Parts: sequence; C-alpha cells; structure tokens
Amino acid sequence: MKTKLITKTNLENNNNSFFIIKSNENLIIEPPNVIEITLHNVCNYKCKMCYFWKNHHKEFFPYDTLKKTIKEISKFKGKNPQIQFIGGETLMYPKIENIIEYATNLGLETQIITNGYFLGKNMVLKLSNAGLNHITISLDSIEKEAHNFVRGIDCFDKIMEGIEYLSKYAPNISVSINTIISSINLHSITEIAQFAKNNKAIEKIFFIILDRPINSEFIHNWKEFSPVSYLWPKNKHMINEAINKLIEEKKVNKKISNSVSQLEIYRKYYHNISGSINISSCNFGNIHFRINQVGDAYLCSIRDDLDSIGNVEKFDVVDIWQSKKAQNHRKKMFSCNQKCIQVLCCNFEEENIK
Repeated sequence: MKTKLITKTNLENNNNSFFIIKSNENLIIEPPNVIEITLHNVCNYKCKMCYFWKNHHKEFFPYDTLKKTIKEISKFKGKNPQIQFIGGETLMYPKIENIIEYATNLGLETQIITNGYFLGKNMVLKLSNAGLNHITISLDSIEKEAHNFVRGIDCFDKIMEGIEYLSKYAPNISVSINTIISSINLHSITEIAQFAKNNKAIEKIFFIILDRPINSEFIHNWKEFSPVSYLWPKNKHMINEAINKLIEEKKVNKKISNSVSQLEIYRKYYHNISGSINISSCNFGNIHFRINQVGDAYLCSIRDDLDSIGNVEKFDVVDIWQSKKAQNHRKKMFSCNQKCIQVLCCNFEEENIK
C-alpha cells in the first residue's frame, strides 16, 4: 500500500506530538525507538530491590514465537527499533546468542541488561560473535561489600571479571553501567561515576532512582513502611551533598548519561518521601514497546487499567503497535498524571515534569 501523505498530530491537545503516516484509511504510527522483550521471569540473584526470585512459576518466551516476533520487528517501516532483551537475568535464557545472531542478521540493533554473573569468557565470546551491540551491567557500588549486600555474594567480582572479558574479547560491544541510587551507595555515587570514566571498556553510566521492588505488591508508603524502606535515603543533607558532587563530576565526566536537569529532579524525588514528582504528560507509548515472556504486549506496565494491547502469538507486532487499542492507551498515557518513575528515568524530558 502506498503512502499518501505525512501529517503531524497532537493527542488531546498535548504539546508532545508524534508523526503518523496516513495511508488510505490506515494510520501508521512511527516505529518505537526501543522494543523491550522479557525473555523469562527467573533470576539467580535475590536483589534487595527486586522480587523476581519469588516467582515459583517459571515462564520462558517460546523460542519459535520469539524468532517470529523478531522477524516481524524487522518489518517496521522507516526505521528499525532497538531490541532490548531483559529478564529476570537475561543470560539465563537458553542459547540467547542464537537469538541475538538471528536479530543481527535481520539488521536489528540489540541490547541486553544483565547482573553480570554469567559474563565469563565463553559467554562474552558468544555474544560478540553473535553481533550484540550493547550490554548494560547493573553495578550499585565500587565498594565490594556494598554491592554484594544489595545483589548477593560474589556479584562484584563477577562484574569486574566480566568487564575485563568484554574489554579483551568483545571490543565490538559497547558497555554501559546502570546504578540505582539508594541509602547503601549514596555516599559513593561519584566514585562509581569516576570508575566508569577511568575504565576504557565502559562507554557510559546511567543513574536510576529507587522505586518499590520489582514484582512486589503496591504499597503507597513503601518508602517508610515496607521491608525495604531502609534502602530509601532519608538524610536530606546527604542527598544534597551526593547530587551536588555528581553534578560537579558531570562537568568533567562525559560518560554520565544523566543531564543536570534530570539529576536535579532526582534531588526533588528523594526529598519527597511521602510522594513523588508531579508529571504533566507521558509520551512513553510513542517510543517504547514492551513484550513480556508470555507474549503480551504493553505500552505501560504501571497502570492497572492499561492492559495488554495484544499477544504476539496471535497478532503481528506491527499491527499491535498500530492498533486502535494502542492508540486509546496512548491518549490515556498523554493525560496521565500518575507519579511514575518511568518518566523521570528512561523517558526523561524536562517539559513533562510540572
């Protein structure tokens, strides 16, 4: 079907617009920037800020369905989204290197997020040969005891070994660090940034704000009255000092991905133990697409009223992304004022914050 015209449309009078292509009666939305695929719900760690390990019913994305999904992703018009593989612990998916190679051969950019435990020499070589583009490693402290307290015994050493293997055997893979700011590492976040700056293998580091544990029940006042409330930094003086130092470090450290304005928003977020930052709008549904381990696709994984917009076993990925149900969800997300850290972290745009 030939494209007839290109228009720019706002939803619900929101200033955050996105391009759509009008072809006869069909509205074709621009492809997402990132498609996040959850490969399974299992993990080898018992991290303090994540309860994935409590899943007793293990679910793995069916191999053939995964290949079908990746092939359909390669058929988006205009641009190919980046595929971000996550878990659980991503590298626990059997023959993940075959999946990455399949995506690579279709011309797709790939990324995995990992706790680093399985980054031995053989795995690094497999990922490199498969054509993996990016790998992001969760590192919460350069103090061994602190990182291991949050993640588990031997975690720190595994990461350090993995980074060395990536540097030596996989120069084609860009390496990033994700660091969650908590009471455990608040005093040393600048040192983590300096570690990234001084390590030639690491391309960038991104700081993330603490949220309630993944896979946990919603508790409104979890920062004060939950089993993990001790992770929330409560000393405002220490918060200010840590953020100030990080902003100063950013002036000489180009590897810090966060903008100064985002770090200032983080300061406000941590100052407000009873609530969060007010959000004026959310355009996450235009740029990000999530598919879980059973094939259900979502634009938002936070709001209970925004259910799956389709299952990839039954429908084509592109059709799901462009569906009427997806459009309806985008409209609701644009006017959403829910206090969600997604807008503060991965999808940060200053104009979306009140």
